[in-house]
Order: sequence, then C-alpha cells, then structure tokens
Amino acid sequence: MHFFRPRIFLVACLSLAFMAPLATSAFAQQGSVVANSQGQSAPQATPETKFDVPDTARRAILFTKYALDVRLETRDAMMHARVIVTVKNESAAALDAIPLQISSSLQWEAINAGGKPLRFAHHTVATDADHTGAMHEALVTLAAPLAPGGEQTLTVFYSGSVAPSAKRLESIGTPPDVAMHADWDGIRDEFTGLRGFGNVLWYPVCNVPVVLGDSDRFFSEIGMTKLRESTAMVSMTVTEEFTGAAPTVAFLIGVPVTVQATSPAAESDLPGIATARLPQTRLGFATPTLFLARRTLETGNHLKLYARQSDAAATQSYMTAASILTPQMTDWFGGKPKLDLSVLDPAEAEDSPFEERALLVTNIANVNPKKLLGPMSHVLTHAYFHSPQPWLEEGVAQFMASVWTEHQDGRDTAITQMDNMRGALSLAETGDPERDAGQPLVAAHDPIFYRTKAAYVFWMLRGIVGDKPLAAALEQYDATQDSSADYFEHLLERTSNQKLDWFYSDWVNRDRGLPDLNIEAITPSKGSTEDSFIVAVTVSNSGTAVADVPVSLYSSDATVTEHMRIAPKGRATRRFLVHGRPQQVQVNDGTTPETQASVHRKDIEYTAAH
Repeated sequence: MHFFRPRIFLVACLSLAFMAPLATSAFAQQGSVVANSQGQSAPQATPETKFDVPDTARRAILFTKYALDVRLETRDAMMHARVIVTVKNESAAALDAIPLQISSSLQWEAINAGGKPLRFAHHTVATDADHTGAMHEALVTLAAPLAPGGEQTLTVFYSGSVAPSAKRLESIGTPPDVAMHADWDGIRDEFTGLRGFGNVLWYPVCNVPVVLGDSDRFFSEIGMTKLRESTAMVSMTVTEEFTGAAPTVAFLIGVPVTVQATSPAAESDLPGIATARLPQTRLGFATPTLFLARRTLETGNHLKLYARQSDAAATQSYMTAASILTPQMTDWFGGKPKLDLSVLDPAEAEDSPFEERALLVTNIANVNPKKLLGPMSHVLTHAYFHSPQPWLEEGVAQFMASVWTEHQDGRDTAITQMDNMRGALSLAETGDPERDAGQPLVAAHDPIFYRTKAAYVFWMLRGIVGDKPLAAALEQYDATQDSSADYFEHLLERTSNQKLDWFYSDWVNRDRGLPDLNIEAITPSKGSTEDSFIVAVTVSNSGTAVADVPVSLYSSDATVTEHMRIAPKGRATRRFLVHGRPQQVQVNDGTTPETQASVHRKDIEYTAAH
C-alpha cells in the first residue's frame, strides 16, 4: 500500500432542512423557470449549445470563497445544491462572462448575482478531471463587466445524480472492476465519498480540460488548482436523507465535524435526516471533499479508526503500527501529535486509498502491522507536523517515510527507493533556468517537486546541518507563524547556527535545475609519516544548481568523509589526509539528486613514482 502516491489509481488502471426547496420536476426546458432563494423567477439555460471558451478565460478565474449547501438523497444517489461562490478576475482584461463547470452527471438550474437571475449557455466538455470523463460547462453572462482584479459573487443552483463511474478509466482500457474501485466517488446510504477536482466535480470549478494520458499534466493541473485556491475560505452545510441507520461520522475538507441525525419515525416511509456543518475554514492545499458514513469508532495511540463493523477487530494492527512509529515521530517532532490521525474505511474493501490533511481513507482489514509501517510513517507525520506550504507539508512526510525505511532496512535501501524517482525528477526539471523558471519549491504544484524534490531537500539539509538541528527546527515549527517563504529557513539557521541562503537560493526559492558532478582528478602523495597519504580530489559540476555532497576516501585502513560544495558550472578541490594506501573515491552518496547518476566512484591509480 502506498497511501501517499497521488498516481495510485492510474498505475493500477494502466497495469435542518436543506434550504428553500428546489423544484423536483425534470430539468428546465427552453423557456421554463425555477424559483430561486428569493422567490424570483430565474430564466433557465437554453438547450445545450456549442460555444468556444478559450483556456485564457478559464485561467482568469480564481475562486476565493465557497459557501456550499447541499442535500443528499442516498436512496437515489441524488444531490441538490445551492452554492455561493466568490470569484476573482486574475486576467489583465475585463470579463463579460464567466465559465463555471460541474460534473456531467449534474445539471445547471439557475445562476444569480445580487438576487437577480443571470443568463447562461451550457455545453458538455470532455475532461478527466471528473470520473465521468466529461463536465457541464456554463458560460454566465454578467450584468456588468468584471474588471481586472475585481470580484463577483454568484449563487448557483444545480442537481443530479452522483454515483460511482468508471467511464474515464474504461475509455483507456482499464478493466471495469479495477476502474470502479479507483473511481469510487458517489452518494450511498452507508458511505458517501466525494473527493473533488480530479475525481468528481461535485462543486463549481473553472479549469482547462485535462486527460489522464497527457503525461504528468493531469496531476500537475490538480496541484496547480490546489495551490491557486489554497487561501480560499470554505463553509459547508450537508444534509443527508438516509434510510436505515444514521451516519455516524463526517469529514468536510478533511476536517472531522459533528453529525446531528434524526431517525425516521417507526413504520414511516419518510427518510431520516442527518446534518453536518463546517464553519468558514481556510481550504489550504486541498480540494473541497465530503465524506459521510456509518462506521464504528475505535481509538488508541492518537488514532481514530472509523471501521465497518466487520473490520472493528482489525483496527489493532493500525494501533500497533502507530505505537512502533511513535519513537521516530517524537525524535523528530517532539511531544505529542498536534491532532489525531483519522482512518476511515471506504465503501468497499478494494477501493483505492485517499489522503487529505490528517484523514486517510483506506481499507481497515487484517493487515500485518509491519506492512503498514512504511505508508503509515508518511500519513502519521501529518498528525505531528502541519504546514500551509505544500513542499513542507508533503516533503516532510515523504522524508519521514524514507527515514523509516533507513531505520528498518538500511540507508542503502532508502536511497535506492529515492533514486527510483530521481529519473522522473530529472526529466521534469528545467534544463535552462535562465530561460525557464521551472517550479521553485515555494510555488511548486507538481508532486514530483513538492513531494520527491522536497524529500531530497530534507536529506540534503540533514547532511549539511545534522539530525539534531533539523529535528529541533521541525519541533519548533509553528504553522500559524509561517507567513513568509523564508520562515523555515531562518528557523533552521537558528537551530544549526549556519547560514543557508546559498542553499535555499538554488533549491527552494528558485528552481535552478539539478547538479551534474564528475570526478575530474585524484592526486595522491605521501604524507609526513610512513603510512599516511594526502589525496587531492577535484570535482566539477556541469549542472545548474549548487551541490554540497559527501566525498569519501577509502584506504586499506580507513575511510574519511568530508563535505564538498561545488558551484554550478564550477569545480572544487579538497585534500584528504588518510592512513593506509588510498584505493577509491566516492562523490555523492545518492542523497543529492543529479541529472545523471547520483553516486560517483573512481579507483585510485598509481604510477611508478608513487
């Protein structure tokens, strides 16, 4: 299991009352009306019409606020929604119309601004951002142009069914059963799960169409959307009409919230009503998500496990894994976790895992605790360490997973696992940072950067400052104080008593690509004593980023390791004093990613003079 891999489903595939009641009649025909929340008549969209929406118009829209009010009918997998959104025009030109998008299984009903209905046209657009493989896009004509930098608040009404759909995955040849367990989003009586952009468009969005097969663009688009909207404020009210037992747990944007439920009267045909509310909360690097389920709660070792009744006994495996990992967590973060990690059983045992904030949706079954340790070391980190910066939030978690691998299986295994992702990072990196700014970690939106490269950065910092100063900085880190890009940099400088601006400049604040090292020369000579040698090692860097790497000199009697800093397009020489005849030099141990191999070894050759 790899809870933290965003590509997991694609890899598998390729191998209260709600509000003023909405009309329940068929969706609007041309010329029909529906009553909005002010009792006014709102003109409906005309039948589907083809029109062009340039990607520049879609990129111009930024959502800054969501107020979601949805009613779910589990019997028919139906959703009725009233959503108030505030959007900002981030383009340099005024906008006469705004595009909005929802899943192709949902239908637009009305769109208002300031209590007045707005006209809109709509059409269907292919995209894999939704599990159906398509979205319904509305082009909303504004009463007045929206100036650059201006904001517009809209109230939108829509409804339809949200059931699991494997259309997008089956269209690329995925077996139906595998596809359905990957795209499991839907409204059900026992488990409702809606993961948001990239899985199901159950709330309004505005993005360019994307396809799964377009290299990493699909995942990059998800990351870019999460990054752009990370400061958006979200509030949510969810009302579910249920049959049978009431839901017992709810998570809205990954935050656990209380469920208030009223069961149906005995012998009544009416459904029960359950309500969950999220007060206005900063979205962060996430998508609006909704989970409502009937589960049994088991607690222990700072875990909250919401299991199916049949899996309740299996929760002990997770508690045991958390207990084993606790010493590592306290060594690096100190004290107790900032919040409990929640683990939620999905609708079906085979459903693929999902992670958001300190919530993990994954099958709770009879799993050997030892098999949980690697994945759990990643997700448990989110309970101990939280940051509004994605590269810190995800990079630290990925780093801790590799530190656990080092602890359990050895340093070489941990470095080998990292090196398995280095090739993808090298391909994604900018080859010419003077012309292509790439993705600085402080603004990264692609997981290959904010997870993989960020984990490498922590390995490099660990080598530069040492374990204790790095652990001290992580323990002292306060997410509420992190309001600038250099907050963690200065924190680590204080705990290590080292200046790190030279490192942050190339690896965090800017994307300077990767280094490319080479052992240019090794010159041994006799030392002052009979068994001592002085060896001069010259290393060049043809890459575009600074490298500070361990250089090891192996002799017949000893090993000496020192760090060397090699500037981009530069070279450096270090002299080593060693006892015993020098035999080999190694530059870099794999913890600094390079464009080519990240470990360089060269045997020392001797001439007759030596």
